[in-house]
Amino acid sequence: MLNSNNEYGLSPLRLWVMRVPYFLTGVFFTITAWGALIEHWGQFEPTEGVAFAFWGTLSLLALLGVRFPIKMIPVLLIQFGYKLIWILAVGLPLMTRGELDASGQELFQANLIGIIIDVIAIPWLFVFKTYLLGAFQRTSER
Repeated sequence: MLNSNNEYGLSPLRLWVMRVPYFLTGVFFTITAWGALIEHWGQFEPTEGVAFAFWGTLSLLALLGVRFPIKMIPVLLIQFGYKLIWILAVGLPLMTRGELDASGQELFQANLIGIIIDVIAIPWLFVFKTYLLGAFQRTSER
């Protein structure tokens, strides 16, 4: 395995693996979300507009993650979280009732693939130490 050469102890290979979902999210949501936002400016239903605004913002933050993969880990966690919640709270209930239409099945599959990519890319031990254990340290200890 490659040696770590950064203050966080993550290998260069890990950093490149982390860049994959940042890049994919940045490119995909820039095309889809910003395309829709520009094309339909001001013509969204309020909830639909929130979703596109969120994805537009996520795309910009993900592109920053390509350059700063460690600092932008919360973006990967947000992406992982909303996809997992959607599958558990929306996708699976619809699927078990037989009410998941073709577009819902595509969304389910896309979210599942995204979750798998995020599980591989996110440095979970680092996240645990930094965000969970770090929350219980005094400010002077960080």
